[in-house]
Amino acid sequence: MKVQIVCSKFPPEYAGAGLRIHNTYRRLAAAGAALRWKVLTNSVEFPGNASYSHDNVPVERIACRFRSLQESGWRQRLAQAWSIWLEAVQTLLRLAGRRYDLLHVFGMSASTAAAILWARLTNAALVIELVTARADPRQSLPGLRYGNLLNLKRRTLIIAISAALGERCRELGFTDNVWVRPNPVDTTRFFPQPQRRDDLRTRLTPFNTQDCVLSMVAKFMPQKNQIFLLDMLAQLPERFKLVLAGPVVTSGPLLSRDEAYMVALRQRILDLNLETRVHLVPNFVTAEDYILLADAYLLPNYDEGLATPMLESLACGVPVLANAAEAAFRQWIDDGRTGFLRPLETAAWVTAARQLPELPAEALAQGAREIADVASAARIDADFHRLLQATARLPRDGQLDVSAVLKASA
Repeated sequence: MKVQIVCSKFPPEYAGAGLRIHNTYRRLAAAGAALRWKVLTNSVEFPGNASYSHDNVPVERIACRFRSLQESGWRQRLAQAWSIWLEAVQTLLRLAGRRYDLLHVFGMSASTAAAILWARLTNAALVIELVTARADPRQSLPGLRYGNLLNLKRRTLIIAISAALGERCRELGFTDNVWVRPNPVDTTRFFPQPQRRDDLRTRLTPFNTQDCVLSMVAKFMPQKNQIFLLDMLAQLPERFKLVLAGPVVTSGPLLSRDEAYMVALRQRILDLNLETRVHLVPNFVTAEDYILLADAYLLPNYDEGLATPMLESLACGVPVLANAAEAAFRQWIDDGRTGFLRPLETAAWVTAARQLPELPAEALAQGAREIADVASAARIDADFHRLLQATARLPRDGQLDVSAVLKASA
């Protein structure tokens, strides 16, 4: 099967969805699935078109050089719309010259909107994966409002990575062709390994085995809200330490925003005299190492579609303290058993952080088994491959019944 992926971001630009979906296809291919895939992507961090290979997969980037996301005013809005249309037209031209069995679209950008439109015009088999909290399968290009006219039941699979996104699809009239499932967790990497904690902590942090180490791995940007954790840490006993790891933007129109955020984060550490209690790692890291070295994982994020590190932490038996306002967090964290859900108020997080070491080990182990049962990559990959095949085989006016496909293969 030949799959054409079209997305808003793809490595080397850091994006959780891009890494996750690429790894899913890699696992399927390694397991013997007859799959080949190519990628068309937009970019925020890397302006300018380019062709390159990522893990031996052909990638073509379509990104206008003059787009800015930081300015406002009618001139900027006009330039923004113009650049989106330029990217969309380039996407349509490339799709018109390619042969594939299925289009797999994720993210929301000029190319993803163009790909969805192209799939409906050509009746191509289509997968739309909703990966952010505000995602909508009905994407339209600037100046046009045709989203409600798209027939996204015909030859289309919609993947919703949270119950909240699944409910949004239902409200829009999409039910039978919607697959609601969590992001896959590679349980060969993410499982309880308490014997590795002390060694990882000693090698990767300045903290010792007697400390209570709180960890977070995420891109350094305002949405991830790492800075919120500093006021919490300042009110906790000295033995509580914090590890913040993840990539930073190095170019593009969001550079100034994220640089300012990092400056504010570092200054707040100084202002609160936390230099010896916070360990910053502004790089792409091996996520499981920084989860396994911790006593608890923190998620002060907002506007999250799911946050795969939450599932990975739970699968490792590491409790999670998370923003209670996020529906995806509420779906998976069993408050008081596998972690805590609290509003983004410092006092509430301080109290919860003190209680994290008291969570029963057996409850955390049971939570890890539950995540492995419903979110293991082996299970989700197999179902994903079946649904890809079923979608590609649909007749021109065929509609997918997700539950029937999965039930037949059970």
